[in-house]
Amino acid sequence: HHIANIFLNQVSKNPFKILNQEDKIGMIRNIINQNPYIPKQLKRFLIKAENVSEISSYLVNFGLSLEDTLEKRFSSRKKFAKIIQIVLNEYSSQKEMRMLLDFDDLLLIFLHALKDPTTEHLRSSIKYILVDEFQDVNNIQADIILEFMKTCSNLTCVGDDCQSIFGFQGSNINHILNLHTKFRDVKTFHLVQNYRSTPEIINLYNDLIS
Repeated sequence: HHIANIFLNQVSKNPFKILNQEDKIGMIRNIINQNPYIPKQLKRFLIKAENVSEISSYLVNFGLSLEDTLEKRFSSRKKFAKIIQIVLNEYSSQKEMRMLLDFDDLLLIFLHALKDPTTEHLRSSIKYILVDEFQDVNNIQADIILEFMKTCSNLTCVGDDCQSIFGFQGSNINHILNLHTKFRDVKTFHLVQNYRSTPEIINLYNDLIS
């Protein structure tokens, strides 16, 4: 996100501000509370700002429709799809009006900017790329890496596919598992020495994931 912010500030014609997660939830909460057509009981228990914020991120990171998102991840909210869509539409309108980008917008617009031929000089200025926690990379982040790799041949990825169980922000385990099929001449180095945990914990962990 930091790299995306730096890049976009160099190419954007219009100034923008970043909406952090707390402010994002606060904005969505205000939209829900100010909507007179959402019953109070729904606002309190089912149409909560935190849930709508998570749905919003899921939509962007997985590139799914609202209907598919609710079906796949938030089935208990399916009956409120129309209300959620109204809230999301208003959220998008307010962001655009106030020139705000949340973290999901930042990555999506960054990806679009990288594909623009007018930004090739900035993209090609990157000679080395290091991606930490590669097991947590989602589809948008993977596409960003691929765009950079069009002009860069030095990529280092650090990750542990066993940690992908967390499913962080739409992470896709296939990106780390299929790294060898996406790039040529990939070399793998296994870090087998553990400096954090005792042997007992390591053995238990290995038993759990085996």
